[in-house]
Amino acid sequence: MERTPKLNPTEFLKEAYKIIKENLMTNDVSSNNVFEELVKSFLDREVIPFCDEWEKNKNVPTDILFKLSESGILQQCDPCTLLGKKNKLILANAMGKTRSMGITCMVLNHLNIPMRLLSEYASPFLKDKYLIPALRGEMLGAVGITEKKSGSDLTAIEDTVVEFFEDSMVLNGQKTFILNVPGADFVLVLCKEIGSTNQLSFTWVLVPSKCEGIRMERIQTTPLHTVSIGNIIFENCLLPLDHIVGKRDRGVLYLNNPLAEERLIGSVAILSLMEEIIQSTLDFVSHRKFTHGVLRDMQVVRHRMAEMVADYEVVSAYCEEVKQNWLCNRKEATQQVAMLRLLISDTAQTVVDACLQLNGGRGYLETNWLSRAYRDLLAASSFAGTQEILKEQISVHIMK
Repeated sequence: MERTPKLNPTEFLKEAYKIIKENLMTNDVSSNNVFEELVKSFLDREVIPFCDEWEKNKNVPTDILFKLSESGILQQCDPCTLLGKKNKLILANAMGKTRSMGITCMVLNHLNIPMRLLSEYASPFLKDKYLIPALRGEMLGAVGITEKKSGSDLTAIEDTVVEFFEDSMVLNGQKTFILNVPGADFVLVLCKEIGSTNQLSFTWVLVPSKCEGIRMERIQTTPLHTVSIGNIIFENCLLPLDHIVGKRDRGVLYLNNPLAEERLIGSVAILSLMEEIIQSTLDFVSHRKFTHGVLRDMQVVRHRMAEMVADYEVVSAYCEEVKQNWLCNRKEATQQVAMLRLLISDTAQTVVDACLQLNGGRGYLETNWLSRAYRDLLAASSFAGTQEILKEQISVHIMK
């Protein structure tokens, strides 16, 4: 993905923050019509016309990131500003309407935890070398947390360990089910210091994909054909100490807000896809001939659609409340995000299953995007924490 930038790093950041400052003139935390139109225009031109072809050929169009930067979109998603957070929510909503959860995951995963951790905790050296190129779309980032033995349980991570020396560190272990791998130019890895007995003693290490001792392999998955999902194996991977992100042993503390934000961003994208699924099915039952009329003339069909729209409206209203609380940094937002993610995942799967039934045999055709949405949503429900992990987090909070 190496490309010649139009601006040098200093000029790029000045331009990006100029845009941010101009847009901060408004106190509205829920809308940015100019940015919304910019994103819609980009997706209509560069993504939506090609989605079916990419899905069919299982292509991972990583050059979308560079095009997003050229269009001025990436630099307006600064992870550390109110406007940037607003714009990421707008982008997530628009990405959901592409009807390709794979492409949506590829873009949003790059913008979420990797960019947030680098923006808040990385040294100037790492920001210059990785963050700025990533915001220009010249580098693709990934985050390595999940392991085979521990799954989504952060406190049980033990496979990936780091040993520190005077001027270097050595990484060993394995991460699995990692988005944007292979393909990522760098991975932020959550690892445990070798020999540590502290259950929460984790450190973030930035590992370049071309570093010796790192091997990436793609996992063949049934859903999500337009994003890479893979394993990373570290075998005596030697790195300089300046590739530590933040302070040693503070990794879990750094992850709290970025992980919640990733869940919120993902929820917005899923909600947007759910709206597309319902609207498409409404159009179908309104035109599909049946006996002496169309499907919508049947009471059972109308009532089923009514149930789905009601479910959508409920989760949509709750999503708006959670978004506002998150943007305003309210204390209850983190737990609300977990509940929202749990609720939206369950509702989306119920809705897409019912819509497939209403579409009959047509719904299960390989060429029908509803069939793709069905399998993609099954996989997306476990991103940023499985349903069980979310329930455990919620239960710990409500049973204090």
